[in-house]
Amino acid sequence: MDSDGNLYGVTLLGGAHNLGAVYRLAPPSTQGAPWTESVLYSFSGPDGSSPFGRLLLDRTGALFGVTNGGGALEEGTVFKLAPQAGDVWTEEVLYNFSGGSDGGNPSAGVIMGGNGRLFGTASTGGDGGPDFGGVVFSLDPPTVDGGAWSETVLHSFGGPDGFRPLCRLVARNGLLYGTTSAGGLNGTGTVFVLTQ
Repeated sequence: MDSDGNLYGVTLLGGAHNLGAVYRLAPPSTQGAPWTESVLYSFSGPDGSSPFGRLLLDRTGALFGVTNGGGALEEGTVFKLAPQAGDVWTEEVLYNFSGGSDGGNPSAGVIMGGNGRLFGTASTGGDGGPDFGGVVFSLDPPTVDGGAWSETVLHSFGGPDGFRPLCRLVARNGLLYGTTSAGGLNGTGTVFVLTQ
């Protein structure tokens, strides 16, 4: 929610290309009247598809999120939507997942740490073989204008330590907390904490 009371979210499908969209709900001027929906962006495939999870709203009014599919390698993306004049929003793909050691198919939003660094989970890929059960990652912003964001895999899940993280991380006192949907001693998921 922004300072004007607008709500932001994503749809898995729909939009101009039926590959998902980012929308805004504006509150009514009179109580009891309907909210007004605006589609801010429709995904088309190369820019991502099937957006998942909660959006992150930063101080500039930009939105950060993930798509479960699409992108240059069709394994999902991390994206940024920035507002422009005239209520036009522009999308920038910050990272394209490969589905390999860097992870793939993120299914939850990202959080922001110091210096604009983003943290998140991807539900597949990683080096935690033989099952390759997903990763926890960070993305560092470019050091020069127009440069690329840099991904670091903080942890790869392999099964006993968890499998398929589908959660949005929680940061507290320098630690990252999250859950996996499977894996662990009983095969039914884990709660984990990552330390530096």
